[in-house]
Amino acid sequence: MYDSYDELVDKLHKIRDELAQNPDRVSSNCGPLVFGILGMGVVGQGARDVFIELGAQQIPAESLEAIDQLDSSKMYYVELGRKHFLQKDGKCEFSHEDYTLNKSDYENVFCQKYLSKLSVLALSIAWTPEYPPLITKEGIDSLLNDPHSRLMAIGDLACIANGPVEFLKSCKTSESPFFYYDSTNGVSDFAEEAASDSIIYLAVEKLPSELPKEGSHMFESSLSAYLKDICEKETLDYEHMDDELKTGAIISKGQFTDKYSYLG
Repeated sequence: MYDSYDELVDKLHKIRDELAQNPDRVSSNCGPLVFGILGMGVVGQGARDVFIELGAQQIPAESLEAIDQLDSSKMYYVELGRKHFLQKDGKCEFSHEDYTLNKSDYENVFCQKYLSKLSVLALSIAWTPEYPPLITKEGIDSLLNDPHSRLMAIGDLACIANGPVEFLKSCKTSESPFFYYDSTNGVSDFAEEAASDSIIYLAVEKLPSELPKEGSHMFESSLSAYLKDICEKETLDYEHMDDELKTGAIISKGQFTDKYSYLG
């Protein structure tokens, strides 16, 4: 845990400068180092900020088809969304409206088309049960058995157990944030128990608490506009909330609201 975002940025800059002075540390091990960000909401934008501070350069998704043409001593990041991997009739032409009506017409090609090209995935996409699993066990096992796969780690910033990642059954804690996954042993808590081709997986669902000062200020600034109205109400009944508050309400009277019932 860092005391502040500035302290985190300072650490990132030290890593950036060290790698810039010793470019062979990237090129001789895993270069180029490619970070993928799946989902560009507030969380995804935060991941992008971190990669930029680390010195990564942005590339379009199309560049993943020709990774050998990238500088092997550099770091890159790519922004991905549903339009890239939910494919219809062999084409990536995702439409939320059409998907809602014709789910069976779409195929998820994320593992084979994108995940194997990334060094690290920052998973921050919004997910509900209306969407298929993003990373299936079959897909990740096939990827890990592919000698050309570049994937080393997944940082699950959404961290929904039994959700978009089939093999994520429970979340970890800040004290023990990682587990390992390989196609032979499945989930392992310790590197010694995992196979040599395993990936490391970050699975902490309360990451804002890792930066408590900035996290508190962010929530404070977001909620302050609604505090006067909330305090003036005699009762805060979910059914009578303003639409904006209702949209953000996860729990009411000890139960998940309909929108977030899948979290239970």
